[in-house]
Amino acid sequence: MDDATSEIYSMVLVEEEGTASSFQALREVIGEHGLFCALYTDRGSHYFLTPKAGEKISKTQQTQVGRAERS
Repeated sequence: MDDATSEIYSMVLVEEEGTASSFQALREVIGEHGLFCALYTDRGSHYFLTPKAGEKISKTQQTQVGRAERS
């Protein structure tokens, strides 16, 4: 969803959100609209590694989605 316009760019119905569905949505959005300026996410485990529940995310260990975003 575009934060400025509330336009929905991609919607993927899956049993459980994860790495594959995140990549699918990102591929759709980038393919249709190009690269974006910022990506806001929740703290889902496919976006960030949180070694201990409720604590800060790891700054040194990245998930597959995190590595792809920085490439």
